[in-house]
Amino acid sequence: MDIKRKKNIISVIGFVLGFAAGIVLHRHGLGVAFGLILALALREIYDKRIY
Repeated sequence: MDIKRKKNIISVIGFVLGFAAGIVLHRHGLGVAFGLILALALREIYDKRIY
């Protein structure tokens, strides 16, 4: 698997986890925000581990 594909998979996993957290809190808008933040954070963490 190439690095770009792995980064995209990590981002999707982060978004899904963040969105699930927002749904648990009964706020879909908050879920989207959590999802985006977590997706970007996991992507950055993945970048730091690679390089």
